[in-house]
Amino acid sequence: MKKTFKYLYGWLIGIIVGIICSIFFLIINGKDPILFITLILNWSLCGILISAVDFNLKPAKKGLVVSLMFNVSLLIITFASNASQGLWLLVLTVLLGSASGLLISINKK
Repeated sequence: MKKTFKYLYGWLIGIIVGIICSIFFLIINGKDPILFITLILNWSLCGILISAVDFNLKPAKKGLVVSLMFNVSLLIITFASNASQGLWLLVLTVLLGSASGLLISINKK
């Protein structure tokens, strides 16, 4: 598979995951457009990074590790401002990061 298609696929998966995460925070937090933009941009770049790295791990673990490493600054800032939102963001990072790794690996085969 060509690298540009691999990165484009990772970017699209990241945008979809970012929208899912934003919808979840819309339900919990209410309307905060900066949070939505940040989550969508963060997850879209995380999707590109998950598709780019080549760890010797299973796809779900690779997505989990990359998403936790990439989202650690956002997690720290969110925990500092609101602990309950930080906990939800941590849970979503674990779940959606693993799912992103699986979805991106489906296309690599």
